[in-house]
Amino acid sequence: MPCEIFPPDCGLIVADAFGAEFKCQAPEHKLPAATRKAMMLSIARAAALRLQSLADPAGPYGDVD
Repeated sequence: MPCEIFPPDCGLIVADAFGAEFKCQAPEHKLPAATRKAMMLSIARAAALRLQSLADPAGPYGDVD
């Protein structure tokens, strides 16, 4: 797939069950420090809740049937 058919400000990653390869590199877009920190904390909270639900499926964050 040629990279020319995509907009110049986006990239392309082709992946399968065995790995991935960058076909087109996207330009770097830097975030302001406050936004970067907020996003990092949001991702960390989501990861912590997922780990907690694995450790205690019957807890407040797990799937209770």
